Amino acid sequence: MTNQYSLNKAKLQVSRRDVLKTAGLFGVAFASIPLLSACGSGVAESGSKVLNLGISGDPSVLDPAKGQQEIANMLMKNTYAQWTDYKEIDLGDGSKKSDTTKVIGDALESITVEDGGLTIRCKVREFKFPSGNSVTADDFIYTVERTLALKYGSIFVLNVIGVTESSQIKKINDMEFTMSLPAPSPIVGGMLHDQTMGVLDSVALKANAGAGDNWGEEYLKTNSLGGGAYTLKEFVSGTKIVLEANPEYHRDEPFFTSVNMQIIADPNSRALLLKSGEIDVATGLSLAAASRLSGEDGIKVVQIPSRLQNFMGLMANKAPFNDKKLRQAVAAALPYEQLSAETLYNLASPPTGVWPTNAPAAVPQDNNPYVTNLDKARKLLAEAGKSNGFTFDCELSTADDDAKSMSVAVKSALAEVGITMNIKELAPAIYQENLNAKSMQSWIQTNLVDYVDDPYYHLFLWFTSKSVLNWFAYNSPALDAVAKKLATELDDGKRSTLAIEAQKILNDDVPMIVLAEPKYVLCVRSEISGVIQEPDGLLRIRSLKK
Repeated sequence: MTNQYSLNKAKLQVSRRDVLKTAGLFGVAFASIPLLSACGSGVAESGSKVLNLGISGDPSVLDPAKGQQEIANMLMKNTYAQWTDYKEIDLGDGSKKSDTTKVIGDALESITVEDGGLTIRCKVREFKFPSGNSVTADDFIYTVERTLALKYGSIFVLNVIGVTESSQIKKINDMEFTMSLPAPSPIVGGMLHDQTMGVLDSVALKANAGAGDNWGEEYLKTNSLGGGAYTLKEFVSGTKIVLEANPEYHRDEPFFTSVNMQIIADPNSRALLLKSGEIDVATGLSLAAASRLSGEDGIKVVQIPSRLQNFMGLMANKAPFNDKKLRQAVAAALPYEQLSAETLYNLASPPTGVWPTNAPAAVPQDNNPYVTNLDKARKLLAEAGKSNGFTFDCELSTADDDAKSMSVAVKSALAEVGITMNIKELAPAIYQENLNAKSMQSWIQTNLVDYVDDPYYHLFLWFTSKSVLNWFAYNSPALDAVAKKLATELDDGKRSTLAIEAQKILNDDVPMIVLAEPKYVLCVRSEISGVIQEPDGLLRIRSLKK
């Protein structure tokens, strides 16, 4: 018996398995959901339409197999066709958001689940690369083989769903292939949406790869061979990136025929150029900068509720935060309404618990630790033997402007209950090194999110004892047990019950503090519409209009 991911409803089966096949790498995953048709037929207006976009720096790489930096990932998202995509929800104000409960096809037309989820049959959509080469099963197989051979970041996507050997991918015919899995996976459709799994033009890459460059790594340092909405026309390091609309694009033709990405390192300069109308979109601005632009003539600050969170990590493996009462005391001392309304300019909301408020699985709990109560904070300090308070260091990156603002407000609030917080601003590379090593006492970082609107993946990414992003050194056998059950549970009601149990555990343990939940914010000229909030936060250019 088979299940067809097309216009009919279906769900992949779930099974627990060890998804961490490669250390130190992480990606995105989504709950298993129907894969629907996504072939567009819209036609853009004639004539050249140019979008001027301000970005903060160069992409670190152009090769999708190596994508991890935000600007590189944004470029890949717009120049490569992913295997899958999401349906969109129209928000009624000219903007949209991805519906992560409904996967649709992109480069794939359909997925069929066979053998109880152990075989995934993939049907390729009929379209061409910008080179004119037809997209075939060989291109998908080559992309997988290359990913496994190079062992860069994108290997995580395949490893998570159970693909670790190229022998697991079998060609049926020019337009179909199968993937054999060691166990059913509930997140195949979502994992294959990752920008690092962009389908490569294998014929063109093989033709351009030089001697000794078997996988075309040298060629893809300066070139792009995807089938996305845009093609890479020019890249001048430190100056600009120019994209052109792909004439062979298989979905709705993008409105803009050309995109000029101007590399402007200084965010204030990006804001000024947006204000003057020299650029249409300014990316990477802080909430403070967005607030200053709000209300300016010709400027629109797009605001979409999101699952973004600003974390204050508390290291549970060392003093002082190896004492749960001290973590709870800090949580009770903070002014969450003020942090969202004043520090973040009403561009964020107070948290309702550890779980992101806008996640479908979130259910407000009575033990929400993020309620300001100074008497409770003092009582907890006394119970922990710290009636006179204590001192600790909090680290943040000099590149995180919103973290700087929040740290000052947090420091001031904690002083009210006798807690002294020393702020240590570090260069981004040093901060990240300390974060990975879990060497600090605490830290603040803003705009964190997992790309998966699924309770199991949320725990898997952040909170289980072996989570790849457990930057809190948090270890809870009770939570690990809940995550293990969620990994295999199909029943929606039971999954909801387990997710609520997880939320109660996390709210009590307070492995970190959610300082605020920022909106997805993008500053554009007032005539720009079509902004889509994606779960990965990356800008989708093809949807923009003017």
